[in-house]
Amino acid sequence: MPTYLSYSPIKTEIFPDNYSAAREHFQHLAKQLAHRKFQYKAYPCPGNTPDGKPLATDTVWAGNDDADKVLVVLSGTHGVEGFVGSTIEYDLLTLVANGEL
Repeated sequence: MPTYLSYSPIKTEIFPDNYSAAREHFQHLAKQLAHRKFQYKAYPCPGNTPDGKPLATDTVWAGNDDADKVLVVLSGTHGVEGFVGSTIEYDLLTLVANGEL
């Protein structure tokens, strides 16, 4: 008889409805963390969202500028994974900000 892993239902309400909502969510947290040595910077990208807003790559640097080792996390480079990726990145950034990671 096969063994099945238990699972928890996915809380779909944590995922943004669109690119603009995901970006605003990420920017909001990043800007709140500015006082804790978190540096936010946006890099404009060519093109627009379906609702006409400009595209950008949003970045956050946490820690010392001269770090020997860094962790780079990115999503949305192919578009479709952006919704899930941005939610994971937001959660990761929250854990780092809270000292849980």
